[in-house]
Amino acid sequence: MVYLPSSALATELVKRRRGHLGPALLLGNPTQDLAEAEREVAWVAEHLAMRDLPVHTFVGAQATTACMAVHAPTAALLHFAGHTQLAREDFLRSGLELADRRLTVPDVMTTVDLRQAALVYLSSCDSAQAVPGHTEELLALARAFVYAGAPTVLATLWALDDAAGAHFADYFYQAWVGAGQPLAHAFQQAMQRLKARLRYAHPFYWAPFVLLGAWR
Repeated sequence: MVYLPSSALATELVKRRRGHLGPALLLGNPTQDLAEAEREVAWVAEHLAMRDLPVHTFVGAQATTACMAVHAPTAALLHFAGHTQLAREDFLRSGLELADRRLTVPDVMTTVDLRQAALVYLSSCDSAQAVPGHTEELLALARAFVYAGAPTVLATLWALDDAAGAHFADYFYQAWVGAGQPLAHAFQQAMQRLKARLRYAHPFYWAPFVLLGAWR
């Protein structure tokens, strides 16, 4: 199942779809308290390297807003594994916690260029959760990345277990990059494989993930 962020965006999102992957920007554990996020980024980098795709990986203190500004404009894939802050009282203060500061919703919409992206993958808590009265259903932070130019965003609806998120990403990239499956099929396979593991059988672990946009 893939969600369309807005019916008004349908035609535009289809125009943005990218058929082939290129350079990737991977940001992991900027706050240095999520060991599994670093492992996740390493696994993703391995899958991309097996396809000889150029990868820019920044973890810990290296994962800064400067990295985003320099590499995002040429990235076909942006993968973030870290903390998302959802500011319910002032939604525009919501954003991704990078090593130097929070990359807020206005920052993403005005300073991040994702027009070359095929996918933005937000492996972080609440990255697709909406704040009632402030954002539309199922959009939230994910919508900011659509405004920045991304045709498709993979994000989460609630708090994400660190280890479960890493395994989901591993399964997803195995299917999408490794086996060449369409995004939606790779997403489905990752969810099914995570659910099949006894440790992650509860929906809390495998059900928060959603795919938004014009997948291919």
